[in-house]
Amino acid sequence: EYMGYWDHTMMRSDVIAFEKTPRYMITPNIIPAIEAVCVWRPKILAILRNPIDRAYSHYAMAQRKNKNPPAFSRLIDREI
Repeated sequence: EYMGYWDHTMMRSDVIAFEKTPRYMITPNIIPAIEAVCVWRPKILAILRNPIDRAYSHYAMAQRKNKNPPAFSRLIDREI
């Protein structure tokens, strides 16, 4: 089901497509690691969400799993 969201015209032997957490962008030495693995020097496109929208989306997901979560504002204050 998940693969149905991907553009299957890109699924070729000469194309590598994937998604991953934006956390990689702050990983120390990530550029040298990519250069060591991808000797063909790939173009990398990062599409990021509005951080406030992302934080609230994460909160809403956690809220559905937890019957008594802390208030969103308390969680934000704790992170800032």
